[in-house]
Amino acid sequence: METKVENKLRQDNGEKELIARVAWEHWRAVRQSGSEMSEIIRRGLKGAKESYIIDIRCSKPKAIEKMGMRSSITHLIPWGRDPRICRNLTLKSYHRLEDIGSAVRFHTVFVDVVRAHHWAYEASKILHCDISIKSIKWYEELDGQPIGVLCDWDSTEDYNTGYIGVVRPEIRKTASDKRSSKNSTNRLIGLSTGQSMNKDAVESPDPNSIAPPDGERETSMIKPRHQTGTGPFMAVDLLCVGVPPLHKYRHDLESFFYVYVAVAAAYDPPEKHFRKVPWEQQSLVSIGINKHMFLTNMDTRDEIFEYVHPEFEPLLNEDSFLMVLWEVFRKIARRGDDIRDAETSRARNVRLGIPANEFNMEKTEIEKERDSLMTYSTFMKILGEREDE
Repeated sequence: METKVENKLRQDNGEKELIARVAWEHWRAVRQSGSEMSEIIRRGLKGAKESYIIDIRCSKPKAIEKMGMRSSITHLIPWGRDPRICRNLTLKSYHRLEDIGSAVRFHTVFVDVVRAHHWAYEASKILHCDISIKSIKWYEELDGQPIGVLCDWDSTEDYNTGYIGVVRPEIRKTASDKRSSKNSTNRLIGLSTGQSMNKDAVESPDPNSIAPPDGERETSMIKPRHQTGTGPFMAVDLLCVGVPPLHKYRHDLESFFYVYVAVAAAYDPPEKHFRKVPWEQQSLVSIGINKHMFLTNMDTRDEIFEYVHPEFEPLLNEDSFLMVLWEVFRKIARRGDDIRDAETSRARNVRLGIPANEFNMEKTEIEKERDSLMTYSTFMKILGEREDE
């Protein structure tokens, strides 16, 4: 028997299939929820473009007290640094990425969401900041064509309002991580707020650790940049020791790259099933080390694709778009190493009383070069796809 609520939904939305979902979104003290952010993005897009962004028809917060739960249950990492709010959502029904069923259909969906991500940024100056397998859904048109949809906008960075500066905790490595690697790669790795980890791997937030871009407004609230479970798709830059850098557009493109790597390496199209995704269930320290090795060592890269399904085998050719993307991100990672090496030299020079001006200029130039190496236009050109439809 159809309820009044179901009848109202059908009247408002026609015969489109809708589903109910309970979501634990990151708590935001100064701006909209993830569902509201997705609606803002949809309003900023024109015509059919909005169909590539998740369509949430209703979003209602639910008080913890009314659920009979202790408020501490929403703090999903030690000491409550990642507070969540429960929301009841009504949204359009979408398929999971693992249901796509073929390499060709996945590529279609992948290109759709990369375009949608760019459209959202161009229209609203909003970066997603949490690209992963779970944030990509799809639906099918009447002719059987899959359409990719970008979801999970509750970790966004809004570059239009200046809401960028965040307080982030300083990170130290665990004793086991220190023993696991003694080379300079260890300097790369840290922990991002919002990630679930061993308590020993996290220190208390440093109130002076603010990471806004030059000239942008700072804020003192603690805001998670990545949700629990998305470490395998985070850009290497964001796994750095200490205060992470500003989240840039190319960091989201790097996350898209890792999504394709994960699908090529671990997806079984006939079974519609993911085997163990690369870097899954590892600490962020291990993810950072292993991902850096993946980008800088061909043997490590080849190990990731050891059990690739035959549908994805053409991507292992050195001239495939996936290997070309790998080569570009490899260059970006190596230039990042140059910055870290220069920082080590600067620290030594400061102790010797040598001015740091020359280092700052060098760092700025290297960062400009890194940003220029991977843009939306470059990414789409390598994919062999048009930038717009």
